[in-house]
Amino acid sequence: MKHKSQLHKLYTTCFKFKIDSAAQYKNIFSILLLLCMFNTNAQSDKALKQGNEAYKKEKYTDAETNYRKSKEKSNSANSSYNLGNSLYKQNKYEEATKEFDYSASKSKSNTDKSNALYNKGNAQLKSQQIEDAIQSYKQAIKLNPADNDAKENLIKAKLMQKQNEQQQKQQNKDQNKDKKENEKEKQDNKEKNQNQDQNQDKNKDKKDEQQNGNNKSDPSSQDAKPKDKNQVNQTLEMINREEQKVLEKLKRGNAKDKKPTKDW
Repeated sequence: MKHKSQLHKLYTTCFKFKIDSAAQYKNIFSILLLLCMFNTNAQSDKALKQGNEAYKKEKYTDAETNYRKSKEKSNSANSSYNLGNSLYKQNKYEEATKEFDYSASKSKSNTDKSNALYNKGNAQLKSQQIEDAIQSYKQAIKLNPADNDAKENLIKAKLMQKQNEQQQKQQNKDQNKDKKENEKEKQDNKEKNQNQDQNQDKNKDKKDEQQNGNNKSDPSSQDAKPKDKNQVNQTLEMINREEQKVLEKLKRGNAKDKKPTKDW
């Protein structure tokens, strides 16, 4: 990117006074005022000259200091323009933008205004203010249609703008894609957790059924009560008595005969 850093030259203005003897006292105040203005301009020009020398030696900090002094004295378009250049070289693009804008507003010729707007566009472009830079280049070209540098930088700025739009579009697309993937992943995890909960409930029910089945007692043994030793002995004695009765009956012949088998 080209940058117009040509410094404004100094011009010495000579003031000539012709004092009429009859109006000497009347014009004394005006003369003193002009002398003060001349002295101020001389100091401003001196600071501007020192700033130019420092700028040529690439001592941009020293140049900035002198240009600020010059601007304080004269507040001229030239001082602001050169101050903007020194700030630009120090990568102070926002400050440089303000100085170039001020220089453009104070400059009298279209060429000087165009140069200030051109450099303003460069500073804005460095600050990634691409849309503003495009507008500055357009204004510079309008004031100076023959400025090929401004036309070239305008094309570059528009290309940068298009690239940024494409990158932003791709970034939005990627963000939407990531968002959908995250939502799908959340839904999958939700369904997975639901399935796990359902399986856990089924396993729990199955386990409860098994435990309930194991806890059920044998129906045939539900009413059975354990017998104590005395009951067992009494039962045995009863059985012995019955056996004795049966044996006595057999001895007496009272036992019944079996039915004869028939021959067919």
